[in-house]
Amino acid sequence: MLIEYPNIYQKTEKGIIEHAKYYVEPDHDVLTCSIGVSGSGWGQGFGGIVLDEKRGPSFCADLCETFFVNQITDLVGKKCIAYYVTDSWNEMIEAIGPQEEGSSGPRIFSINGWRMKHWPDHARIEISKQIERPRNDFYRLQYDKEDFRKDSIKKAVKMLELLLQESS
Repeated sequence: MLIEYPNIYQKTEKGIIEHAKYYVEPDHDVLTCSIGVSGSGWGQGFGGIVLDEKRGPSFCADLCETFFVNQITDLVGKKCIAYYVTDSWNEMIEAIGPQEEGSSGPRIFSINGWRMKHWPDHARIEISKQIERPRNDFYRLQYDKEDFRKDSIKKAVKMLELLLQESS
């Protein structure tokens, strides 16, 4: 079971696993694991990352362990919770876990947690990007708002100057 960054999740959705497979993706000839999750009015994929023959079985084993099943196909029909790093409408599922909690709390399989196990430096960079993105968007919007405000004031002053010139 992998639990990494347990306090970063801004949004969760309850759902059911509709499909689960570990296979060679034919268009790109890469090994991957794909989990289809759906809930009330929504559906989304989880996983879909490129795996190699050395680490792919670890991805599947850790995911199966989280749900107490023996193989990927046994995940179909399981009730789950999808975890998102931000509340953005287009956010990818970062982690998944069963709806029922274990004795020590929720069991969560995190893609970045799994990456930390194999590529610690790269995974830290990726999760920090996910955490920083909403903050950066907020600051960008604040900056845009200031620019808009300054532009609006400049335009208003210009209009007043023109009106004053015309009236004199």
